[in-house]
Amino acid sequence: MHVVLQCTKDVTDYFNKWLEYFMLREDLYGDETYSSLSDDCFATTNLLGLVKDNVFDQHLEYLKDICEAAADKRLSYHYLHMISYDAGGYMSRHSHEHNEDYSFILYLNSCKDGATIIHEEKNYHVIPQRNRMLIFTADSEHSAQFSDSKRILVGGLKLKL
Repeated sequence: MHVVLQCTKDVTDYFNKWLEYFMLREDLYGDETYSSLSDDCFATTNLLGLVKDNVFDQHLEYLKDICEAAADKRLSYHYLHMISYDAGGYMSRHSHEHNEDYSFILYLNSCKDGATIIHEEKNYHVIPQRNRMLIFTADSEHSAQFSDSKRILVGGLKLKL
């Protein structure tokens, strides 16, 4: 299962500002352990519980609500991080099935490069478009083509029991 849905501009703008903040403080928030991400990309550590801000939490709840509606299931956050491809990079083929049930990618900007590819019988390409969110089951193998401008928020969700 995968679906692309629209998000509000204020949510995208809000998280884009946070990404700028995290990039300026790479020594505190950067994480270089993502094995599927090329070395030149910036990725944050898990942001859950790290940001103490009510608006941050409200926007996360909004995104979770969208995911729950798409999946028709109750979900809770398992992981959250941001990635900037500004220095150039790509994401190799992988899945998240080892630790979550659903994943989402919120595109913080539009760009012509860096398509996300959902690997199914027929590969499905999602071109990054600002305010769009790709939601997919965590067992879906996916990758991202080279980009030198893409910025995303990535979330992992588990079924709420």
